[in-house]
Amino acid sequence: MPTRSTDFSHLRDGLIRAINVRAKDARLPSASYELSDEAEGTLSKNLTELKSLFPRFKVQRGHTLDIIVQKTRLNTYLLSLQYNGKELGTVESAPASTSGTLPPFTLPTTLLLAYVGTHPDISEPLRKSIASGLEDGLP
Repeated sequence: MPTRSTDFSHLRDGLIRAINVRAKDARLPSASYELSDEAEGTLSKNLTELKSLFPRFKVQRGHTLDIIVQKTRLNTYLLSLQYNGKELGTVESAPASTSGTLPPFTLPTTLLLAYVGTHPDISEPLRKSIASGLEDGLP
């Protein structure tokens, strides 16, 4: 939920920047994720798809923009973008390969980790809020 009025293009650009930074890190020898040539092609396609989901109008303060990531039965990851409960669209990764020693790099999981991973790129206060909410909901 944006803390002040903004526009979708501003939010989109911030998310794309976070994904690109993590993709750059995934290309390093010390990477935590595997970014194969095939995954590079899928990432490029997924970035284009993600950019197209954002409408061209303002996001009002207090309105919700939800990013939902789930693993499918086909071993892909699906990202759903919703504004005030209405789905704007989805982005689906290629099937996650389990042949490598590192987890595969996918746009949906990378965007999720940019928010809630150990080293969040986007918002440390949001990460803490999510963690607190999850802890409150667990037995």
